[in-house]
Amino acid sequence: MKVDTAALGGLAAAVTMALVLIAFRPHTKRVDQPPHIHGHLAGRLEQVIQNARSLRRRRRAVPPEDVAEWCDQVARRMRSGSTIRDALMSTEPSSDAVVHATDGLRLGLDRGLPIPEALETILDNTSGHHSPQTGPHVALAFGVIAVASRLGGSNAAALDRTATSLRVLAADRHERRSQASQARLSAHVLTVVPLAMLSLLLLLDSDVRATLHTPIGAACVFGGLFLNGVGWRWMHHMIGSDQ
Repeated sequence: MKVDTAALGGLAAAVTMALVLIAFRPHTKRVDQPPHIHGHLAGRLEQVIQNARSLRRRRRAVPPEDVAEWCDQVARRMRSGSTIRDALMSTEPSSDAVVHATDGLRLGLDRGLPIPEALETILDNTSGHHSPQTGPHVALAFGVIAVASRLGGSNAAALDRTATSLRVLAADRHERRSQASQARLSAHVLTVVPLAMLSLLLLLDSDVRATLHTPIGAACVFGGLFLNGVGWRWMHHMIGSDQ
């Protein structure tokens, strides 16, 4: 059976454009849906996209503002009379990312490890991996806590200064993201417009469809789709850093 290369190319372009448009749509709060909606293909596709986004967020470094809030919470507990060890064990971070990043610390302290040893074990076990525990902001807070627990003194003040520094980093990051918004929009346009034009030409121009019947034409189209994806990934890498 002869494969219709033009139809295959049009289908690939349409699916690619649909996935790109779904990925680029604004983030909105999820609204509870009736149970029967989840059984449909659209509901399942939405769940897959949400799971992929959740996995991507977990792989990112913990935002500095979240770490700063945790430092403030620990410092407040120490000012209320708790030791640094008790404050670290009893403080429940408000951010899920910080909870995940500090689970190992609380577990080590619960097992009786000294604070510097518990922190050193976490950093050594996750060294070289881009996980929330090895993010630069969490590592900074862990380093300050380790030094403060060794040297003593005003531990709450040290954490306050750490939180201030992290908030400055957060403000700088938000400023850079704001200035990069135009470049981000350009990257989206440069990615979507070629896909839209290809789909339109495949639907309206018989010469384009005929070209896809030739090996050279099909190779050019699929090569262009591949390069378009690589270009989007490269632009996203340059302007989309959250570190």
